[in-house]
Amino acid sequence: MIFTSFAIENGAGTIQLFIAVTKALGLHIQNKPDNTSIGEWLAAVRQQRGISQRQLVERSGISRPTIKAIETGSTGRVTSMITIMRALGLKPRLSRRGRSMVPQNGNDVVYTPRPLARWVVEHFKPSGRMLEPCFGDGAFAEQMPGCDWCEINKGRDFFEYHGKADWIITNPPWSYLREILQHNMKLADNIVMIITLNSLWTRARKKGISDAGFAIREIMLIDTPPSPWPYTGMQVGVVHFSRGWTGDIKMTDHRSIAPVHYE
Repeated sequence: MIFTSFAIENGAGTIQLFIAVTKALGLHIQNKPDNTSIGEWLAAVRQQRGISQRQLVERSGISRPTIKAIETGSTGRVTSMITIMRALGLKPRLSRRGRSMVPQNGNDVVYTPRPLARWVVEHFKPSGRMLEPCFGDGAFAEQMPGCDWCEINKGRDFFEYHGKADWIITNPPWSYLREILQHNMKLADNIVMIITLNSLWTRARKKGISDAGFAIREIMLIDTPPSPWPYTGMQVGVVHFSRGWTGDIKMTDHRSIAPVHYE
């Protein structure tokens, strides 16, 4: 097991060994439903995104027989699996089983209720060039006419977007919070995100925000929106990151003074 773990950590080994090691360590691939095999999950993602096996061959450089073997039997090399995941726009990340920030079905693409989107935009009153990097079903974009937007499922990959913006307002997939926040800070001076507040206070997160020249300007506490939003027991907030901000953090509990009405 020690040798196998070492091999897996270095991207080597077979998918079956990878499954055995991650199970023993209590780990799972983020966003993969527990009741679905790796192969079934990759095939479902490929089909949902309208990508044929032939197109995946072109994107990944992996042969069609290898892709078919992985999709139908989860057999093959870990390196091939990771290459296919990246070609599908997935990030090969592991997380420990237990309480999660994402729904139990492994899908943290949870759309913003339109009353909440309207409330957030009315509060911050963004102006100038605006960007919604996680378009989803368009709740925020509807409230920001003329804004630019990205959405991986619509062929606009945010991580390939390099335009500048004055404001970014979004509800990001929480499993990609670190990567999305880092890219946001390269593009805009004002960033507003709906996140769980516990994710703000890690040493690495605070350092990354500071090193990028940003600071938290405002935190508004909100109730967790109704289902299908995941209930994690963690406080959800709307956080405003501002470039060059040196003042105090404004903390507001809008649950009591101006609650969002979802009906």
